[in-house]
Amino acid sequence: MLVGCCLIWIRSERMGAIGLERAQVARFTARVEMVEPLSASEATRLLLHRLDSADRLSARVRLTVPEADAPRDLLPGAVATLRVRLVPLPAAAVPGAYDYSAVAWFQGSAPPGMSSTRCGS
Repeated sequence: MLVGCCLIWIRSERMGAIGLERAQVARFTARVEMVEPLSASEATRLLLHRLDSADRLSARVRLTVPEADAPRDLLPGAVATLRVRLVPLPAAAVPGAYDYSAVAWFQGSAPPGMSSTRCGS
């Protein structure tokens, strides 16, 4: 049991990402890890790896970009500079419900956000 507690502690220290307390606007350069079209909402979801993560927020960011602002040739591996609005992770609505914030923390993802400027590479 002691070994398990130590492993949990080490994992949390290694992850080290701090969640947001309130929404914030940030500008950063990131490498695209995944591009997922969301046809129902006319948007594109991007999973980005921040290249200039100087703060303690996670290096991974999940971002939704309106279809009109997303370049057609945006592929995994591309590098883009973005201005985004990041929001705090939602907690479980009721006890025992799906907890996106816990899942995102264990995946090493930062808060989700929306692009506030056209994506540029």
